[in-house]
Amino acid sequence: MRGEIFIVTAALLWSTIGIAGALSYSCGGDVMQLPALRALFGFLIGLPVVKLRFLDKRYVIMGFLFTGPLFISYQISAAVLGVGTAAFLLYTAPVIVSLVSVPVLKEKISLKRGISIIMALTGVFLLEDPSKINIIGIIPALSYSGIIVYSRKLVSAGADPMDVGIAPLLWAALEGALVSGFSMTRITFCSVIASIYLGAFTALLPYVLYSKGLKTIEASRASIISTLEPLFATLLGFLILGQMISMKGIVGGIIIVLAAMLSMRK
Repeated sequence: MRGEIFIVTAALLWSTIGIAGALSYSCGGDVMQLPALRALFGFLIGLPVVKLRFLDKRYVIMGFLFTGPLFISYQISAAVLGVGTAAFLLYTAPVIVSLVSVPVLKEKISLKRGISIIMALTGVFLLEDPSKINIIGIIPALSYSGIIVYSRKLVSAGADPMDVGIAPLLWAALEGALVSGFSMTRITFCSVIASIYLGAFTALLPYVLYSKGLKTIEASRASIISTLEPLFATLLGFLILGQMISMKGIVGGIIIVLAAMLSMRK
């Protein structure tokens, strides 16, 4: 159960991205600079742990191919489609992960896991309108799926979960800075504070926890459990921002919780 707790905690931390991002935008932060700053501060805080191991080519590949594209594309998706729709599209990932993990990780998809995936997707669909599916929102799902599968592959091969969670952030930050270009020169004090929070609590800590969780549970199970994130985000929106939750959303949340509980069972 320890691995599952790590995944749930990571999902809870990730659910605060929308609120912290909104705070940054409200005080002059730029959509394109936030991914780079989020990754940079996460890496700098974790640098004493990884030392020079971030130079390992495996983490360079992960940072440039998966972590960087996720940070960048998700921020764009949230800005263009809205946070709710972006989160909904991101959590089509369990289907992708389950399909990829069979040939890549040699995982088996049991009937119970298949039911969990269907339940999780149904719950997410109820939280957000599925008619809003857009290619802009699918790119983060593909990147996120890549992170899950590649992280599982690395930790299964003996890589330290701390390194897997932290080292790719530098390369994601570099990629984000290249994409954001001149917007990096318009950094405000408020956006820096928000970015420090995002770096520590939505990049460094959750990715380390997720990697630790993947050391003991399969990638497909982890992806199902992490669909709790949009539910947590909805609850935080209600508690902090006063955003109302529809009856359909409540039903969706219950289904997601049941899917996660089913996936946690051995």
